[in-house]
Amino acid sequence: MPSTFWALAIAGALQAPAAPPPHAAAQAWPDVHNLAMYAYAFCDNGKTDRAAAEKIRADAITAADAIAARTRANGYRIALGSGEYYWGSNGVAANYGMMLSIANRFTPKRQYVDATQDTLHYLLGRNTFSTSFVTQVGSKWAMHPHHRPSAADKIDEPWPGLLVGGPNAGKKTPPARQWVDDEKNYTTNENAINWNAPLVFLLTEALPPPPPTPTPPTAARAK
Repeated sequence: MPSTFWALAIAGALQAPAAPPPHAAAQAWPDVHNLAMYAYAFCDNGKTDRAAAEKIRADAITAADAIAARTRANGYRIALGSGEYYWGSNGVAANYGMMLSIANRFTPKRQYVDATQDTLHYLLGRNTFSTSFVTQVGSKWAMHPHHRPSAADKIDEPWPGLLVGGPNAGKKTPPARQWVDDEKNYTTNENAINWNAPLVFLLTEALPPPPPTPTPPTAARAK
């Protein structure tokens, strides 16, 4: 009885003590719990546990409200706290944006849309460096990612579309300024698929809805 098994597993995970609260922290490679919860809540095969799915949605909305509030309170309109400028901080930011977008699918709120857009603005140049952290996007971008194909191809410009890791403070201050555009500095300038993935998610969410498919004339349909 796989559906019963998974319902019990989800319910057990939701009831387990958590610090921070469920879904509050951005998903990352050490913990992909959020992604499993979202997949379960979006499942429409009629076999999900309704109470568990509703709990997931409620937790996601609570987390998104907090993310949006932090974004509004930050001068650069970013949800990162001072302790979150660590290795891959741009991936954390992008995943916070993903959490906002998913919460907006559960319960549409303008504040979620605005905060998601603000996350993209930060990654694409509205930051303390006035530099896009995505290679070849914007008017000024990271030029020296820790990316061997970019370093080895004898072309000055890096490969396009790479999201570099971003500020990694350690014990230095101010944390948001601890980034070096140096291909040898993998702690600030490497790129990773688990950082680029939420960036792609945010970019697709920012696209306008596709136009409606035109209905062919009646005569054409008859043929």
